[in-house]
Amino acid sequence: MSDTSDTDSYAGSAASVAAEENTAERQITEKINSAFDPMRFDKSIALEARHSGLLNAERIDLQTLVTEISGIQKEYTALQQNYEETVQLTTQNLDWLDAHISDLNDKVRRKYPIEHALAEESVLNNLNTK
Repeated sequence: MSDTSDTDSYAGSAASVAAEENTAERQITEKINSAFDPMRFDKSIALEARHSGLLNAERIDLQTLVTEISGIQKEYTALQQNYEETVQLTTQNLDWLDAHISDLNDKVRRKYPIEHALAEESVLNNLNTK
């Protein structure tokens, strides 16, 4: 009797090991099949294509913005250069006017001292009353 119980015990163990191997084999097979599932590949490819398209669109937008900014920067540089030239020319004109007005003022003061003093006093009074 002990022989049959020992064999039964071993037979049960062998059967459970075979069942576990079968289960493990089935799990591995399912994982491999799911890993190579064409639906998942198709979905991955579709997602990759979508992301690639979105990325490409953003790259094009960025490139367009860079081009626009480059054009704006060139316009700004030209305007700044024009502004600097205008400021320089205006400064030169103001300096010329100041020199000529001073000369004219000196000539008038020497030629008409009384009238010049009265006019200067009148101008100063008008400025003070405002």
